[in-house]
Amino acid sequence: GIIAKQAYSNTINIVIGFIAGAVNTIIVLPLAFENSFDNWGLLKLILSFALILSPIFGLGVNNIIVKEYHENEDGRNKNILGFTLVIALIGTILLSSFIMTGGLDHFINSRDAILVNENLPALLILSISLTIGQVFSGFIVAKHKTPVILFVNETFLKVSYLSISLIYLFFPFPFELFFMLYVSTYALTLLIYLVYSISIGFNPSYNFKNLSIRSIINYGFYTVLDKGASIIVANLDLIMIAYLLNLSDVAIYGLAFFIAAVILIPQKAIMTPSYPLVSKAIKTNKFDDLKKLYKQSSINQYLIGGALFVLIWTSIDQIFELIPTDFSQGKWVVFFIGISRISMLITGVSGAIIVFSKYYRINLFFNLFLVALTIITNYFLILRFEMTGAAMATAITFIVYNLLKTGYIQIRFHMQPFSIETVKYTTILIIVGFIGTRIDLFDSYPLISIIAKSAIISVLLIVGFYGLNVKAEILEFPKKLMKR
Repeated sequence: GIIAKQAYSNTINIVIGFIAGAVNTIIVLPLAFENSFDNWGLLKLILSFALILSPIFGLGVNNIIVKEYHENEDGRNKNILGFTLVIALIGTILLSSFIMTGGLDHFINSRDAILVNENLPALLILSISLTIGQVFSGFIVAKHKTPVILFVNETFLKVSYLSISLIYLFFPFPFELFFMLYVSTYALTLLIYLVYSISIGFNPSYNFKNLSIRSIINYGFYTVLDKGASIIVANLDLIMIAYLLNLSDVAIYGLAFFIAAVILIPQKAIMTPSYPLVSKAIKTNKFDDLKKLYKQSSINQYLIGGALFVLIWTSIDQIFELIPTDFSQGKWVVFFIGISRISMLITGVSGAIIVFSKYYRINLFFNLFLVALTIITNYFLILRFEMTGAAMATAITFIVYNLLKTGYIQIRFHMQPFSIETVKYTTILIIVGFIGTRIDLFDSYPLISIIAKSAIISVLLIVGFYGLNVKAEILEFPKKLMKR
């Protein structure tokens, strides 16, 4: 019930953010940077570095709060908040030192290093905002207020980015000012998190005597790459493309990546409210509830994400025709990134189960393996297939990574997320996807073609759902509305 209610609220914020992001990424930014793709690529490169550095130097504070923050333990909770805030501040000091002493120079080619070093203050503001923000976002999640997180991350950030881009498009001003305005939105999100956290009871204390500091730090260290791993891997692609190819390719890859990232809408809506419930189920040994949540998170995410993937891929040529500049070389990037996202959706809350269990230490090794495999596969595949190779590398690494986690949970907990519904739905997706790629309608009018094909495919998917009697909670929702 908690997940369902929050998922519906989250979806509203995600959809608003998606629409703003789609208009910005597919229409506005290609026009605004039509003659300066390198600037767009630089913006994405610096954001990628910030997104990678913040979870590493955040030292797992968000996971610590979600795991250690318990109801009816007010005194201890205040100490946990104070302790994680201190850790985050130490992390920002280390992060600032790393950035300002040239720590990134080893990860950037010589031609891009000059541009990045000219924008170190922006990178520093971004990284610090994201790092400290993990304390407040972790507290908000622990208090079951996840719609606020999604509002800030999806609606506020993307609408703000769109607004800045529109002004830049119609009233051009120096790129440096555009960059600082963009960075300032992230600093503002930190302020929003801070104010909201205080309003719902964020009141840290700094008496750490009743805390097992060693075990807390140990837990934070081992889970530092939990949710950050997928973010790190996604942004490693961009960094390695910039290193091996050029900043223009970063911009093209980033746009194609955004199109495929739409598939993760159900995960963003469902996973965030799931974390505290997974933690509670494990802490109270309610493994039947955990098993149910595991399967539900898998089939419901897969159902929505799989449908989005088929809708996108069957109209991919028409989508690229709508984009003002020629980005069509990113077509197969969309396909392989989509496959990687499907592997994330279909394995449900597997990552959370490991992180909040007594086996959390293995998560670090899984994530280090993921990062290492990403670097190796990206290097060889980018050299062979350029940006498509980066997407292929992402698909390979995430499929292997998610299979490893699923297998480990089966061994340790004797549960897995798959069922006969998974088989039924996969069959439906393959058949409908094949039919969709053979439909040619209104080819001279790409927008009309997308709408017509999407309508036909949606009908085919619905017929498949109910024809094969696929059982998923999200499919029961229309039935409940009809009964009302």
